[in-house]
Amino acid sequence: MISAILSVALIAIALGIYRSKDTTASFLLYATGMCLMHPSFRLYEFGAFYSHLFLTLIMLAKLYKSGNIKKCWSVFPLKRLTVGIFFVYLLQVFIVDWMPAFKIIMASVRDFSLSYLCVFIGFCCFQDEQSLYNRTKSINIFAIIFALIGIVSYINQSNFISEAIEGDELMWSADNALSERGFRATGTQHSPNIMGLISGIYILIINHMEKNKYIKHIIILLLLVNIICCATRAPFVTLILMLLVYYLCFSMKKIVIALAGGLILVITANMFLADNEILQSYIGGVADIFLTGGENTGGSDMDLRMRQLMTTLGYFSQNPIFGHGNGFVSNLVSESGLFSMLKIDDLAGAEGYLFFLLIDFGISLTFLVLLFLVKLFKIFIHNRRYPLSALGLSILAGGTFFILSSRPDNSFECFFPWVGLVLGYITNCKYGANQIDK
Repeated sequence: MISAILSVALIAIALGIYRSKDTTASFLLYATGMCLMHPSFRLYEFGAFYSHLFLTLIMLAKLYKSGNIKKCWSVFPLKRLTVGIFFVYLLQVFIVDWMPAFKIIMASVRDFSLSYLCVFIGFCCFQDEQSLYNRTKSINIFAIIFALIGIVSYINQSNFISEAIEGDELMWSADNALSERGFRATGTQHSPNIMGLISGIYILIINHMEKNKYIKHIIILLLLVNIICCATRAPFVTLILMLLVYYLCFSMKKIVIALAGGLILVITANMFLADNEILQSYIGGVADIFLTGGENTGGSDMDLRMRQLMTTLGYFSQNPIFGHGNGFVSNLVSESGLFSMLKIDDLAGAEGYLFFLLIDFGISLTFLVLLFLVKLFKIFIHNRRYPLSALGLSILAGGTFFILSSRPDNSFECFFPWVGLVLGYITNCKYGANQIDK
């Protein structure tokens, strides 16, 4: 039943993206698809052709049909770095000897399309500022649907979407999802961390765009409850960082007000829910991150991260230029991976994009990725006077923190399209609408 519903939803989103005459509407459907469609869902059993890649290809076809790709590429400020990153991905076919060449190419195209290409896609989709604000109601509806799915998963103590798709391979099953912080809901995603990240991004977008304060507060409350339902600390810390960066772009006074409001909310929740062990453990875990680096709670603490880093550097030293190949770490730490017999405890549960970059790709891609992110930050910071830039900068900061502190799988496509959209907005402000005509 769930698979049938997802199939209908995926087809409807794809048709909406391709047939819409409004580029902004196509973008919102694309970005929503990345959030509402489970990354492991696919219409047909065809290799790595999953829902997110399918929607990305549809979005590219839409942009090609509109004739804007060439014009956008000419003013895209990250084109050289994007080409360089794609070239390194393609080099994997000459480096990896433990996987068939066809699978290497498929994996490289998939991973690039669902990460750095998303920035260019978002860049091409910017039409005008008013067109985006006119779609606020649609964003609200998508956010409510997303939040309710996560909350229902938590109430039922069942990640029913993942269970219907992944079956026996489900990592966050009803038993595995139980932790010292209670059941971890994954909602529409395969991971509670990703669900929390998307909730935080929606909070930021709605906080920026929705003018009706009652509607804004109700939806944000639902999304906050959704973050609590995922019962993991990284999304909450990411949300705090995004809000700090966002309000820093306006005034220090707003940061103080936001911090004071958040502190009052936490103290109030702590008073009225003092007997709730799950919530107390969750609040204590978040506080412990800031005070001790996570030494006193479960999950990844600084000592574990240092051991993971030392192990990573050991593998990195074996092939420092081009690494061991795309997917090596995943096959190393997975119990069903090709190299599970080499599994090292200090690398188990490795969280952080840097670990994957250094081992899988070596310094070649690591250097280009760091340049890519630095240039993005530089552009957003230098152009923060434009209204939407604060939103883009905060999403970029939160997303970057998230991929560096958590497992990065399927997280890029959740925030990079929005980063690209705001990048298109900045370029449009600097060069004029006649330069990027949608």
